[in-house]
Amino acid sequence: MTLSAKFATALGLATLLVFAGLIPLGRWHDEYFTLYHFHESGIAYLGERLLHWSPRPLSEFFAYMYGLAVYRFDSPLIAEFLAIFWLMFVAAALWPVLHDGKGFLCASVLVALLLLGHPVAEVF
Repeated sequence: MTLSAKFATALGLATLLVFAGLIPLGRWHDEYFTLYHFHESGIAYLGERLLHWSPRPLSEFFAYMYGLAVYRFDSPLIAEFLAIFWLMFVAAALWPVLHDGKGFLCASVLVALLLLGHPVAEVF
């Protein structure tokens, strides 16, 4: 591996680690409004959101599951949920590398570019 490839890999991994360090500071700005309505209306509010607000079933399902977990544990769990999503994100980016052992440089740079191309609050 050339020096420039090592540098790019190190820079990509450093970017990932710096952003991962922000996980405990994570906030979900709609949390109080959305979770209140999930708590009051249950699955009916999930249907309302899917039909009229955001037709994204997977993300709405995750938001609903987050609301159930918060209600069950009576504690905000955004850092824990963000950590799970970060692990899924990194695993998805590095899966091809782990599968055949090639492309680590491309994967680490791709992850860094995805992170740097979005505001911190909007990465996921």
